[in-house]
Amino acid sequence: MFWLETSALVWRTKSILSSLHEMKQMTLEGFEIQFEKLILHHFIFSPTRTQSYFEVDVVRWDLSPLTTFQVSGQWKNFVDYYFEQYGIKIKDMSQPLLITKMKHRNINQSYEIYHCQDPFIASSSENLVVHIPELCYLSGLRMESKHDDGLSREIKKYVNLSPKEIMATMNNLLDRINGSKACQELFQEWDVKLHSAFLFLQSRVLAGPKLIFNSSTSLDFGIKETFLNAQTDFMKLAGSTPVYSAVLFHHSILVCSTEDETLAKVFKDVFTTEARKLGVAYPGVHLDVKIVLVKNNHEKALDENFVTAIRKAGQTQLLVVIIPRRSDGNVYRSVKKLCLLELGIPSQAIRAKSIECKGHVGIIQKVTLQINCKLGGALWSLDTNSLETEAIMTVGIDTYHDRMKRNDSVFAAVFTLNSECTKYYTRTVFQAVGQETGDGLVTLFTDALFEFYKVSFIVAN
Repeated sequence: MFWLETSALVWRTKSILSSLHEMKQMTLEGFEIQFEKLILHHFIFSPTRTQSYFEVDVVRWDLSPLTTFQVSGQWKNFVDYYFEQYGIKIKDMSQPLLITKMKHRNINQSYEIYHCQDPFIASSSENLVVHIPELCYLSGLRMESKHDDGLSREIKKYVNLSPKEIMATMNNLLDRINGSKACQELFQEWDVKLHSAFLFLQSRVLAGPKLIFNSSTSLDFGIKETFLNAQTDFMKLAGSTPVYSAVLFHHSILVCSTEDETLAKVFKDVFTTEARKLGVAYPGVHLDVKIVLVKNNHEKALDENFVTAIRKAGQTQLLVVIIPRRSDGNVYRSVKKLCLLELGIPSQAIRAKSIECKGHVGIIQKVTLQINCKLGGALWSLDTNSLETEAIMTVGIDTYHDRMKRNDSVFAAVFTLNSECTKYYTRTVFQAVGQETGDGLVTLFTDALFEFYKVSFIVAN
């Protein structure tokens, strides 16, 4: 069996050396620090490598392409090596070298590990790979590109493929392999033949769930022929019918910069309207949305100004923050950290440009539904009678790893506490760096089963 899957990586077309030259021109002093912030612990791509991408661990400013290393018993510099090996002429002789420390799981793979005369590289007990910035490209999007909605939509066309598009991609690959003379000769040596058709497997199909929005509205996913239609109807019902349950919600604080005051008033009007229409706010209960303006104090960073304003705003049930256009992400991180670790209140962030766009009503409507869940309400419930079983506990688990490999990994699990899937219990456990399987899973399951019994007065089966 030949197992295939589609994947997509975003590579920049500008070389890393070009980015370095731009930084030199913009900041004559301290450009090295700015360059290291851009490149360290980020993934790069080099056309001359057998591996797709590498993570940069060190930038060596004291080394250059003229640095010599030993290969096949001879000492060569990188300029001569790349010309003899790949026919590539390196132009900039003063550029630094980028170092990757190969992980233990990759040590046995065939990479070009250079043995330089440099004491750091020669004495290292780790396998190191050296890269030339002129021949490498960064992966991922720049900060300003991430906020480009048009670019994001184009990228999604290649990343979020439909099942038919995935099959077409697989067929194209199989045709290329079967049409390659070199591949066929290799298959003959192995006495292997690659079929061009997919292998279809029959599997057991369970009935889909029935979602209950309120006493008068429900949606059945159980009929196979209408499943796609049900998905479309789900989005319509979620935004047009009252939520399944809500909490007594009467006060919130809306924080924004002074330049976004007009957008804050737009958000307040649409939010209060949608909250009443969707049942997030109780009928007859006044919903107070207090707007707090953050003045631009140039003596402090933008995120510090937001944190100071929130601390002075007073107590509330919910904090909503409009992220300014000029924010680099620090405002979001600082506000979330403050609300979660210090204040202990639910928070909701929305970008200023999202309120400016034509479809801002729909966006604010979805935000309103998110807020209802964060306050402790539920948008819908699951009809477990349609699944022919009782006391179901649904469990989701995942592990987070620090990309820089400095901090412990975090194992997280979330459990439903009732058959209707409207209440949840979640826990996190710190474990060894890079560890995937959770050691504390048994303990978490035991605690979750007790919590399930406390809420539902029945043992989950």
